[in-house]
Amino acid sequence: MLIAQHHWPVWGNDRVLERLRNQRDLYKYVHDQSVRMMNQGFTPAEIAEVLTPPPGLENDWSTRETTSASRQLAARM
Repeated sequence: MLIAQHHWPVWGNDRVLERLRNQRDLYKYVHDQSVRMMNQGFTPAEIAEVLTPPPGLENDWSTRETTSASRQLAARM
């Protein structure tokens, strides 16, 4: 069982592992894209404006809130 903040609990090994992998992939993507855009001269506000969910996770409801929070975090850098 996985109990994450702001989400319903998830039961079952396969579903828990999938959820954790998706979160891992989302955090890596947001980090990598933010660094890439900083190196191109984007400001934190600009990064937050154009940052989108990674391919393959745009339809995963459990990553939507995290993507929104990541945009806010990028804007504060």
